[in-house]
Amino acid sequence: MKKEGTTWGTKAAQGLLCFLLLFGVACSKRIEAGSSGILEKSDSAFVSADEIELLHGKVYYNPFTEDVHTFSHAMHRVKWSFDDDNSKKSKEITFSSFGGAVVKSAMEIGYTFKPGRIPHVFVTLRNTQGMVVEDYMWRSTHEAITECAAMMPVEAIYGPQKTDITHCALAKLRERSFVKDNLELAYLNFVGRFRFDIEVWDAINNEISTRINTEASKRKNEHYRKAKILDAKAEKEAMRIEAEGLSLLNASLTEDLLDYKRLQDDPIVITCEEP
Repeated sequence: MKKEGTTWGTKAAQGLLCFLLLFGVACSKRIEAGSSGILEKSDSAFVSADEIELLHGKVYYNPFTEDVHTFSHAMHRVKWSFDDDNSKKSKEITFSSFGGAVVKSAMEIGYTFKPGRIPHVFVTLRNTQGMVVEDYMWRSTHEAITECAAMMPVEAIYGPQKTDITHCALAKLRERSFVKDNLELAYLNFVGRFRFDIEVWDAINNEISTRINTEASKRKNEHYRKAKILDAKAEKEAMRIEAEGLSLLNASLTEDLLDYKRLQDDPIVITCEEP
């Protein structure tokens, strides 16, 4: 996403083009639908929000003494990422964990301007900080992330608790007076994988391996304990059933049944005598 406002390089290029085409008399810029423009006079040291007029459509200006800044009313999705080809252009967020491990990550934030607050945003940043909105949000986000991550060990940051950092940072950003007055923050997310030094990666992998082994051992022991309990319950139930069976058997052995049983066990032998 392009920064709101105009950089000096862009301004110089626009000025040169207009000078060549129109001899420096005037340039024009179209403010597209869904956006508002602000005309800034370079010789004005200080302006107030009440002096700001939001412009739309085609705007004419003198590129040598004036500049036109465009502000979109739509959702701004700003991503700060790595630039491996030119480190000076990298905008990733760098912070430290509890213990001092350095962590680098690309990030994305989404925000919109509150209704009627664009003049206040422009005046505040121009008069006090001299930066565009994205620069202010990058600096503020970096400070919030650094503060929220400072009490977390690196293995927690790498794990599922990393969302706790963004939730914490988003809450801190919303507490800032400039953001509270002028912006609606939609989300703040880490993008892609973190970048650590090789020593940190080794420490993380060792910690993860140790936790996996510990959890596996706990589960194995718990399974063995439950199996022993089930075996003991099964043995106790078997003994109960056996005792009930013996009790029922003893109750069924009446005297008549016992006499009958004796007759079966000791049969009477009848013999005939010869005359």
